[in-house]
Amino acid sequence: VVDPVFKSSSGRTFWPTQYLKDYIAKIIPLASLITPNLEEAEILVGYSITSPAEMEKAAQEIVRLGAKACLLKGGHLCDSPVDILFDGYQVYRFPHQKIPFSTHGTGCLLSSSLLALIAQGNNLPEATQKAIDFTQRQILSSLPWGRGPRIIWLKE
Repeated sequence: VVDPVFKSSSGRTFWPTQYLKDYIAKIIPLASLITPNLEEAEILVGYSITSPAEMEKAAQEIVRLGAKACLLKGGHLCDSPVDILFDGYQVYRFPHQKIPFSTHGTGCLLSSSLLALIAQGNNLPEATQKAIDFTQRQILSSLPWGRGPRIIWLKE
């Protein structure tokens, strides 16, 4: 499972895009699953993603870059967030509730819990739903920390 970590969902860039060509050529083809957020997916496909239909198109394009599957995380898309999974054959939509506060590390938590669920033998759509549900529970029980984003405190 590859979580691109180019850019946080709050907009912070972690590394220069000058390395994008090498990333696409050398890292993405190794991925059984890639889990970009909207901003990272926009970097990979080169256009703005503003709807679930565009998310589906982008997930399919990312798989064409060499990944076997793509879970495009759309938590910041609109009032009715949805994550889109394309497994190379079929598109799955995973709608979830909009959470009214920011929490640090949610994309990493989702990707790592998804990896654990796949390793336990869950199929990809089932593992995805379980990982999303787990991440949502952790976000809702996250702790406020100063004035910035909340922090996840794992209780499960």
